[in-house]
Amino acid sequence: MCDQCLITKEMIIDNLQKNYFVNYYQPIVNVKENIINGVEVLLRLKNPLLDNVCPECFIACAENENVINDLFFFSAEQAIKDISNNKSFNKLSINLSPKTLNVPNLYSWLKDKCNKYDIKKESVTLEITENVEYVETDISLENIENLRMLGFGLSIDDFGTGYSSYSRLKSMPFTELKIDKMFIKHIKTNNSDKKIIEHLVNLAQILGLQTVAEGIEDLETYHIIKNLGVNLCQGYFFHKPMAINDVLAL
Repeated sequence: MCDQCLITKEMIIDNLQKNYFVNYYQPIVNVKENIINGVEVLLRLKNPLLDNVCPECFIACAENENVINDLFFFSAEQAIKDISNNKSFNKLSINLSPKTLNVPNLYSWLKDKCNKYDIKKESVTLEITENVEYVETDISLENIENLRMLGFGLSIDDFGTGYSSYSRLKSMPFTELKIDKMFIKHIKTNNSDKKIIEHLVNLAQILGLQTVAEGIEDLETYHIIKNLGVNLCQGYFFHKPMAINDVLAL
């Protein structure tokens, strides 16, 4: 988080109303076939009157001030609409705060948006973020059960950091395990990180989960990840987050 980004709840609401929030998309690569498999949605604030505002700052503020749901619904609908223009993508990953899981009928809203824009529900994966703790309620359980029943994927984001744990992995019907970039960054020189990733890949295979590694920044790291059996990966080595038109041009 950047100390210089003094974001408030009022600023978030104002910028949302003025359409200064925009979606960027980072391609996700299928390791085995070495092709773009899909994209992850990354929300950005592009107000010309503000300096670069780091996403961690406005996301943290939105979580603390309980406006994270507003950002999710804006970003998710825009992403589903954007990707409907390119049916070749097999995967659309959307970050989802644990707080949003407690919005009544979240599953129905997502189902309706996929139907509206003719997107397969099976192609949408919701990445449960780790910046706040998940509080289990009847509403969250209903959403999770129905999301999986409808075919949506559930990813445990940044496993091994934040609030993620084996207990959460056990309690939710996840379809994907996402390996945090902190384990990727020094994998070329740190054998412990390599062993951790190897363990996570084996764990995911036992549980029938797909694995995604983020933060791939060079060819050697990519080769190591590939040899460890990771299914999907993303990072600056392939593509930085980009505007939708640039993604579609790929």
